Amino acid sequence: MYLVSDASEWHGGVDEGDRYLQLNLNGPEWEALFFDVLHCPEPEPYGEGMDIREYDNHFRIRFQHSIPEFPMLGRLWDTYRDVGYAPEQVKKLLEECVRIQAKTQNMSALEGLRKLILACNEALQAGSGLFLVSD
Repeated sequence: MYLVSDASEWHGGVDEGDRYLQLNLNGPEWEALFFDVLHCPEPEPYGEGMDIREYDNHFRIRFQHSIPEFPMLGRLWDTYRDVGYAPEQVKKLLEECVRIQAKTQNMSALEGLRKLILACNEALQAGSGLFLVSD
């Protein structure tokens, strides 16, 4: 997770004022949050001859529609996709994380939420956006 002035895309480096937060949402935390706590659908098997863009888009829509009350978190539908949050979106992401944190006891999900909340608080304090770089 990076604090960034431009959250629209990853440039492969950091601009002046951007910085790495030394926080990573790992696979088990992501799975616990989205599959165990939020009950998002898991991907369907990818079949030979399927168009990968159509397959990804179908899964993204299913995933995001399963959690309409969490649109900022819904953007994290794939651990292999970079996701940026502009400064004005960080507060919304924080609010979503805090709402879920209050409703779960899943330790892996709570650890992932703790990291996201820390990152959001750092971004808000700095007036920055957040960029989550994929695996």
